[in-house]
Amino acid sequence: MVPDNEGGFECCAFAKMNSQGQILIPKDVRDSLGWDDGTRLMIFAHPRQRCVMLTVKPLDAKLLELAQEAGSTD
Repeated sequence: MVPDNEGGFECCAFAKMNSQGQILIPKDVRDSLGWDDGTRLMIFAHPRQRCVMLTVKPLDAKLLELAQEAGSTD
C-alpha cells in the first residue's frame, strides 16, 4: 500500500470494472477495512473529475450532508 500524504488514504490495489459495472475489491483490502459480505457502501461521485469514492460512513460533515440529501435507505 502506498500512503497518500495529503489525506491519509493509501493506494491499495488496482481493479477493473466488468461489463455489468461491478468492481472487485480485493480480499486483503476488504479484510483490512473490516468489510464483510453484505457490507453496505456509500458511493460518492464527482462527474467532472471522473472520480468515485466508496465508504461505509461519511468522512466529514459535508459528505454526511450529501448522503442525507441523496437518501441512504433502500
